[in-house]
Amino acid sequence: MVKSKVICVLLMVAMNFGCVSNMNKISNTEHEKGIFERVTGTWGWKDNEDLNCINRPAEFVFGPNDKTFRIQGEKPRLMHDGTTREYVDYEIVSSSDNSITMKMENETRKNKKGELTLWKLVLVSDNQFFWEKTGEPDHQWGPIIRCN
Repeated sequence: MVKSKVICVLLMVAMNFGCVSNMNKISNTEHEKGIFERVTGTWGWKDNEDLNCINRPAEFVFGPNDKTFRIQGEKPRLMHDGTTREYVDYEIVSSSDNSITMKMENETRKNKKGELTLWKLVLVSDNQFFWEKTGEPDHQWGPIIRCN
């Protein structure tokens, strides 16, 4: 009986100081949908006129069982290697409540650690995210915003 009261008091103190912040987020409606459902849709770069929602919106689509991810658009995109593609496919490596880590098909670039680049989509809200390279979390690309 005494142990359970002590545990309850410790949990209440931890919640007040933010140590157990996930307990307060369970009922947050923004997180009731899974990450894949929240990311599915049309997106564009906020500060890049060539890739924004008006000039070149991109549709984000997940494959069966959320194992693959495709970014596709009406117009081909210029890629890092100089080629153009109508779509880019990714293999999902891992996910959390607010991020998806993935490997781009035919990726050859390496991060600062010399490892094959993995891309992390970090959802800030249901309407905005940033891209990160794994191994380089201090460098972000974006923001990318949901197109309405």
